[in-house]
Amino acid sequence: MRIQAKHSSDVTFCKVLPENIKGRDFIVGDIHGCLDLLLAKLQAVGFDEQKDRLFSVGDLIDRGPQSIECLGLLRKPWFYACLANHEAMMLCYYGAYSSYYHSPQDFIRNGGQWSFEQQGDDLGGNLFDLLELVAQLPVAYHVQGALPFNVCHANIIDYSDEKLKEYDGKKIARASADDIVWSRDVIYATKNPVEAQLGDRVALIDSTEPMRDGLSLTYAGHTPVKKCVLTKSHLHIDMGAYQLVTKGNGDFDLCIVENAATQSAIKAALETI
Repeated sequence: MRIQAKHSSDVTFCKVLPENIKGRDFIVGDIHGCLDLLLAKLQAVGFDEQKDRLFSVGDLIDRGPQSIECLGLLRKPWFYACLANHEAMMLCYYGAYSSYYHSPQDFIRNGGQWSFEQQGDDLGGNLFDLLELVAQLPVAYHVQGALPFNVCHANIIDYSDEKLKEYDGKKIARASADDIVWSRDVIYATKNPVEAQLGDRVALIDSTEPMRDGLSLTYAGHTPVKKCVLTKSHLHIDMGAYQLVTKGNGDFDLCIVENAATQSAIKAALETI
């Protein structure tokens, strides 16, 4: 079955959101169809759906066993996801996206077989409805407040906070978003990493340029890491959750962090480098 999404010519570049004055902001790495693991993580941190928000770096689908259920999260008012490369491949396959990075069949080759068998989520929504929600996802968020932060899938190294604000709600050609959802240039350029404690996790911090002037802490995924990596303001938090869920490999996990605590830990760590 082919689905034609209505929003096919462009994508929202950035959404600017106000500070969460009622609760906490959490950010989660690539979920990849591991909804049960995510829900267990949220329960463990005492996530309050009435007050807290959860930001996703994208890659909700593929590889894990609950892809369409993860797409169902897009219906939740507390859930904010970025467009990522696996969602882009799905949109391409169903005729709603064009890219020089991949062909339509890459969606199937990279775990999209689930779409042949599941056409609805637990709330009765079908894949067409959910695809429409995916097509409207921004490629980045900028969250204002005392501890501002950004969220994207791969990197937004070419942008500052001020530039992101200028793009609030503005559309760009979908193909122009490819680097933001695909590029690994930032994490691969990490230099002289040193270990530091960030909450209950040990992270690797680029001692040459841990933070980029003008760009607030930016949570990113896309490249699986066994330890979170901070470089050029980007904190990479994809820890390969599907490897834990589908293969029982305990070297991998689903990383979920709380922004205020993470920024405090980074500030303390940078004082020692």
